[in-house]
Amino acid sequence: MLGFEPEQVRDVFLKYDHFHMSTIDMLDVKRTLKGDHLTRAIGRICGKGGKTKFMIENATKTRLVVAANKIHIVGSHDAIKIATDCICRLIMGSPAAKISSRLRTITARASNRF
Repeated sequence: MLGFEPEQVRDVFLKYDHFHMSTIDMLDVKRTLKGDHLTRAIGRICGKGGKTKFMIENATKTRLVVAANKIHIVGSHDAIKIATDCICRLIMGSPAAKISSRLRTITARASNRF
């Protein structure tokens, strides 16, 4: 189950047809991540107390699991695409505040469409 709670994933996949699972390898995003640089990238994704990770999850309605140098994502196709973009930007060194601002803009646009 790639680090997800079995009941949580089972319920999501049984209730919804449009949910998918995706995996990002941090070394595919930035090949030079080794040692402390990899640790810092993981820290940027998780944030202090998991704040950044939860922000991405809540804004995109996805679930993330950070396991070593891989990030597993469960959600709709469009939500995974947005979450992947945010995670890639964090890996490349973008500050969490910039990602937060970006997510606010995206969610505001999405709420105006409906």
